[in-house]
Amino acid sequence: MHVSPGTLWRLAALGAALALGACGDEDPWNDPLHKAALGATSIRVRSGGTCHRDVETEQILAEVTDAAGVADLLAIIEIDPDGSGFHCMCCGDPTIEFYKGHQLVLSLGYHHGRSVRWVEGWEGDGLLTDESATRFADWMTAHGIPGPAEELAQGRAHDRAAALRAERQMALMPADLVARLGSAPDEEAGAEIFRSMGVEGARVAFAVLGAHRGPWDSSDAFEEFLTRSVLDPMDGSVLAAAMAGLGARTPEARGCARFLFGGHNKLQRVDAAVIDRAAEAMCSEVLADAPAINRRATLAALGRVGTPDAVAILRRVLADGMPEPAPEDPMAAGSTWITAMPGWSELKDASSDLTIAAEALAEAGDRESLGLVESLLGTCPEEDRARVEAAAERLR
Repeated sequence: MHVSPGTLWRLAALGAALALGACGDEDPWNDPLHKAALGATSIRVRSGGTCHRDVETEQILAEVTDAAGVADLLAIIEIDPDGSGFHCMCCGDPTIEFYKGHQLVLSLGYHHGRSVRWVEGWEGDGLLTDESATRFADWMTAHGIPGPAEELAQGRAHDRAAALRAERQMALMPADLVARLGSAPDEEAGAEIFRSMGVEGARVAFAVLGAHRGPWDSSDAFEEFLTRSVLDPMDGSVLAAAMAGLGARTPEARGCARFLFGGHNKLQRVDAAVIDRAAEAMCSEVLADAPAINRRATLAALGRVGTPDAVAILRRVLADGMPEPAPEDPMAAGSTWITAMPGWSELKDASSDLTIAAEALAEAGDRESLGLVESLLGTCPEEDRARVEAAAERLR
């Protein structure tokens, strides 16, 4: 199910508040923090986080040695109680240490410009308010530590992209399906709603997977859910029926290509003849995607399919060249998971898409394309020459 980070944080915050025994008007995040720092006379900002420390390599990045400067920073730090209580998987960097004389009274691990961790005082991480996050990052930059501001900007760009992506995904789903998913008690119940729709459920899942043109080796939570819990368990006959009549340049065709060509062993789910009939529609856009991995995974998959239409597309690529790549999709930055697929490192290592097309024709055993592959030897990048020669040799 698609659950926003804010929702997750709020659920975690509720549990944290219960664990801390929060009651009345007391703020379980800001109040204890300021009490702990009361009377602090200096600040030291050091590299590293609050766990898995390597003290010998840590460096002092900045120091504040007057009480007024300490008070200024404390006034900047404001925690959003409703968004706090989650737990970042890293240790943070840098760490802000508050001292009263020579005594360390408070250590805050700084996470991605957006949150802080007080191991001794909180059950979970404290999310900075938007204004506090901006001012805190600016304070760091002013003290010669630009990293948090850079991470904060990247995180906000990711959030904007994720919001745009979620809007497009929602627009591709029927309103009644969105409502039913919203009331599903858990992920499995949501998956069953999709699967109970049969062919229509598969088509909607394809459309959502094709909602953007980001790299196929990254995805968000909802895309992972659709692949793992909806499409993977579906019978091959349902997937084949959903592929019937795919239109060119449609989200359904893009998403089907992403599922079959961008997934591990997904080609085995559907008969090759079904893929052959849908090949032109699936390739109508993805061969012009900005991410090279999408184009190259498609070319390699066509070689493994090896059917007439698949081979025809590969020949056309070698004869006419690849389409002009489309601009990068602004929603591509909204991904959360990075997936390492077997064989994709070799696809990324090639200097040219045409090298992958030549290798795909060799994989398909299309001896009639030998001339096209041999002609590539005269124009391919020198670093790809051995790979193209190997492809030609397989066809001789």
